[in-house]
Amino acid sequence: MRRIPSPHNAGGSVLILLLFALAATLMSGCSSPRSASPSQPAPRAPETVVQSLCQDIRRLSSSINPHEAQAVADIAVNHALDLADQYRVVKPASLHNVLVNLGIKERGLCYHWADDMLDRLSRVPQTTLEFHRVVSNPNARHEHNALVVSARHRPFEEGFLLDAWRRGGRLFWIRVPLDKHYRWELRKDLTPSVVPAQTP
Repeated sequence: MRRIPSPHNAGGSVLILLLFALAATLMSGCSSPRSASPSQPAPRAPETVVQSLCQDIRRLSSSINPHEAQAVADIAVNHALDLADQYRVVKPASLHNVLVNLGIKERGLCYHWADDMLDRLSRVPQTTLEFHRVVSNPNARHEHNALVVSARHRPFEEGFLLDAWRRGGRLFWIRVPLDKHYRWELRKDLTPSVVPAQTP
């Protein structure tokens, strides 16, 4: 006699199929929208974006060296794209966090972005700018980390927040007090980063 599956068993089969479809969707989302070929560099941001950040940095103080502002803006905007390529970012950022926490992705949490951005930017010789590592909701579940660029010897609150995590590699920047999503404070375990300009 042929056995007729009970509604309970049928529901279990549907649940398994749904879970399989969800897993397949998540796995397919792990590929970068850019080419996975390591020989192809990440695309560069439009020059208008770089110049917009450069002008904002220069507005921080009349003492800021325009060449330093240009170098920082170019590296900040384009290194964020490079990191997105390296991390093989999945959007939105919160989904990428889940994949990192599950061990599917290696890097891409907010502090990875902040540390890697600081590592690259702190290699830019400078006399008029400095970088600050900042945190919101420290030691809490929704802790968020980012970077601030300010005029040298000025409080971080006067600077621009540089957040590469928020838009998955498309650099977000805003004056620190104007950020309505987070309340920022200095990371007390890190000091401002300044690289002296090389003398000829």
